[in-house]
Amino acid sequence: MIKRTVAAAFCFFTHSLFAADKIDIPYIAKSAVIDGVLDEPHWQQAYPIKVDNVTWPYENIPSDEKMDVLVYENGEMLYIAYQAFDSSPEHIRAFYRDRDRAWDDDLVGLKIDSFNNQKLAYQFFINPLGVQMDSIENELTKQESDAWDGIWESAGQINEQGYIVEVAIPFRMLNFDDSVKTKQMAMEFVRFIPRNERLRVSSIKIDHNNNCWICQMHTVTGFEQTQQGNNLTIVPALVMGKSQQRDISSAHPDWQDDSTIEPSLDVKWGITPDVTLNTTINPDFSQVEADVAQLSINDNFALFYPEKRAFFADNADYFTSPWDLIYTRNVAEPDFGAKVTGNVGQHNFAAFVANDQQSNIIIPGNLGSTIVSLDNKSNNAAGRYRYDFSNDFSIAATTTARESDDYHNYMVSLDTKYRFTDSDTFVFQYAQSDTQYSDEFVDNLCGSQSCDNPDETECEIGSDCAYSEPLLRVLSDTPLKDNAYRISYEHNEKHWMAFSNYSNIGDEFRADLGFMGQVDFNKFVTGGRYRWYGDDKTWWNRMEFYSDWDISHNDNKSCSKRSYKPAFLSMGHYKVMSS
Repeated sequence: MIKRTVAAAFCFFTHSLFAADKIDIPYIAKSAVIDGVLDEPHWQQAYPIKVDNVTWPYENIPSDEKMDVLVYENGEMLYIAYQAFDSSPEHIRAFYRDRDRAWDDDLVGLKIDSFNNQKLAYQFFINPLGVQMDSIENELTKQESDAWDGIWESAGQINEQGYIVEVAIPFRMLNFDDSVKTKQMAMEFVRFIPRNERLRVSSIKIDHNNNCWICQMHTVTGFEQTQQGNNLTIVPALVMGKSQQRDISSAHPDWQDDSTIEPSLDVKWGITPDVTLNTTINPDFSQVEADVAQLSINDNFALFYPEKRAFFADNADYFTSPWDLIYTRNVAEPDFGAKVTGNVGQHNFAAFVANDQQSNIIIPGNLGSTIVSLDNKSNNAAGRYRYDFSNDFSIAATTTARESDDYHNYMVSLDTKYRFTDSDTFVFQYAQSDTQYSDEFVDNLCGSQSCDNPDETECEIGSDCAYSEPLLRVLSDTPLKDNAYRISYEHNEKHWMAFSNYSNIGDEFRADLGFMGQVDFNKFVTGGRYRWYGDDKTWWNRMEFYSDWDISHNDNKSCSKRSYKPAFLSMGHYKVMSS
């Protein structure tokens, strides 16, 4: 039961976050019990925020369903309480689900740009029963990754007025600028209401002419007592196993014992508040959740699996670029690894080194790709550095290296992103690689066939020759050297959008520590759309015309794809009329 004093604070003193450019989160030196019941009196001193502005599929119209939020911090935790009112609580959607799998439910949540630099945002969402979903939104790639799993608390309870959710987020889990006393972050408080249509309700106003929603989150100041500190986390693990087997074909079979002991150690050290070092020795990945099943039938390219291992997943977004040049799932069984990540002022950097008990390498092609798995040990290294001239303009460099016996792959890349208006974005990336395959690659791809003295001139793709495309791409006595580049431009407003991009990836370009399954192609795509929006009085709320044209060639100028989508009409977010 909510105490009357707390309810009064919710009802009479809440206000919209977009009413002011900045808010100050109060410091209260007390903790809250995360149980979905607001019975602590210090909630009265928390900062109240009203969430009642529908930002999608409409643009900033009042919500019929209101929500009030209380926020405070105690130097170690950020505490949030959501009171979501609902005129029809029997229609609330809430189920106990796996983590990151409740996106179809009623949700409340918070987005935090902890550096206030409009590059990344932590996302924390909770359904009315307390089920958690967390992810990281990347403005550079326009993608959201739920591979990141933070450690935070949440609880929810449904009542006759709607539901209440309490949340506690440790500051030590976030990266932020600890060099100043008064910190500045950007935040948005959000609610999703799935009824006859799915509404996104926010604490701020969102301009649909501005394609960057992270950029529109308002600044939140305070956190004077909050410090990351030189945190040190040591996690030892020991996995022991024993098995017995015997040869039943023997007249008197004896049991043969086999025992294994696998110690491991993970260390995370905050060298400074802005720089973190992760190390692992003989890591234990036995507790990592299983990959979601994927169907590989009729798919000529290697399948992508998200990274779930803590050592690689921690601060993984520091390594991202427009292309997937660093895909840590390529490192399957490391004996050791070390990683450093940091964000100091305008400098963002990340690097890791790790060995591997095996070598899993994607052999890319024009029409498909295959994976070669060798028993040879490999050494792997990757690094990325980005300099932010401003929140809208940055330049970055990425480099990777893989080595194993007579095999090596070295790659270096430069990329830039310039957002010169709220609606116009330019992205450019250039990369070069140097690769030498060993004889083991040839033997692996040949299988049972004979590969003695192959004649490449007689082994063209599509011929009856025994040599397949993947094999032809590793047959070389000298290192393979090539480059790749891409250019893209997009103009995106509320009602219309136009885009154009060109990619050129050479026949001999390789990014073996990344996820690039296709090479030997030049692709040009251009297109656009025009969109109409309905209102809450129409039976539809979005309608658009869309068209694009694209063409692809390989390095021999052979056209591999040409397609044109004529302008077509589509309608989204249909409203289901209630009887």
